[in-house]
Amino acid sequence: MRQVVVTAIQIHSAPNQSKAGASAAALKQSLIEINQWDWQGTQIVIEHCDTLIEGQTPAKGFLSLQQEIDVLTAVNAEQNSNLGITINWGRSVIETRSADGALVHIQQAKQAGLLAGLMFSGASGAETAYGAWRDSHMPHAKSSSESKGADGSLMTKEAMHQCMNAADAKALPIVGIKLGIRPTDATPAERLDIINAALNILDDAPAV
Repeated sequence: MRQVVVTAIQIHSAPNQSKAGASAAALKQSLIEINQWDWQGTQIVIEHCDTLIEGQTPAKGFLSLQQEIDVLTAVNAEQNSNLGITINWGRSVIETRSADGALVHIQQAKQAGLLAGLMFSGASGAETAYGAWRDSHMPHAKSSSESKGADGSLMTKEAMHQCMNAADAKALPIVGIKLGIRPTDATPAERLDIINAALNILDDAPAV
């Protein structure tokens, strides 16, 4: 019996719109093509990244969430497929310049019936070692002076749990963390401490 080993593959609606000819039409054409390949039960999902906002320097500058939703909805309807969207906490916050940005995007994707996953990487508007509004995979905020995490991170334990509850994360096929650690010369043990602290936050999320 064939067993599915890979649950999902995340793709992005690249390239940066200001540097190349990215478009919803091109994304749709690409999705129609790859959707015809034999993925053996693996789901294809778009991990939303920040889009272009006037007067704002983007980290990625890919298509907007609404464009991605419109394309996925059309392709799913035309091909009877199950393409979905993953919301990355930090990338939505970088786009919206708000700690509530991820929650808004979760609700938007869920309302469209496309929410397939949550990925937690943090962000900050302050000039920390991770940069201001940079897609540097900042860890969660410290809950106390002794706890593991990153000073200045907007991704608090409470914000993570709020998003998990809004998304009904226990029912999603994809829930994870994507973290970068500063300083870059942190030891493996120090890195594991922060990773384990983030995983514990996910495990401690209260049931809806």
